[in-house]
Amino acid sequence: MSMRAYMGYCIEPYEGACLIFAHSAKEAKRLAWGYVSYIGGDYVDVRVRWLRNRDHLFLSEADQEKLARGEAHAIDEPKYCNSCEFWGDPIGDDGYCDDCRADRKEVSGDE
Repeated sequence: MSMRAYMGYCIEPYEGACLIFAHSAKEAKRLAWGYVSYIGGDYVDVRVRWLRNRDHLFLSEADQEKLARGEAHAIDEPKYCNSCEFWGDPIGDDGYCDDCRADRKEVSGDE
């Protein structure tokens, strides 16, 4: 089984989340606990969400040596949008997600 990208969080993802590369959700949850336990809650409150069909969007965020070895690992601060500060959707070269980029164009009147 190849590595998959997961979002790991405790209680709600907007409170803090990490990007995880793992072979399974079970492996991802073990890694997530070390990164999101500061939020509060117990191990049973940790959730992982496979970023289905978007794994390829996050490969550049991975530790390339660990990825090549097939070693599961987490990234505490993946690249995030300069405006909404969320990650999970593609971030363009300008530092914004598609939604925030569209909002900025509406406000500025650029087309």
